[in-house]
Amino acid sequence: MISQNDGFGDPISWLFVLTGFPAIWLFSKKRLGEVGKKKRQFDEQVLVEIHIHGEIIRLKGLVDSGNQLYDPMTKKHL
Repeated sequence: MISQNDGFGDPISWLFVLTGFPAIWLFSKKRLGEVGKKKRQFDEQVLVEIHIHGEIIRLKGLVDSGNQLYDPMTKKHL
């Protein structure tokens, strides 16, 4: 069997390339954005000491960046 080759490859292969690369790019961009967001949220947690009537209470607190702090229960921005 003789096949004709125009030098550009199989059209089905190009279909996968044209749809696959944008899909992979969008997926990886979204995942990297989520990783960066989680890292920022981790960096905004600090150890807080509250001194009341001679007692010390230690807990984790959030640094207010002014644009991403929200109530974890209601998901409303503060």
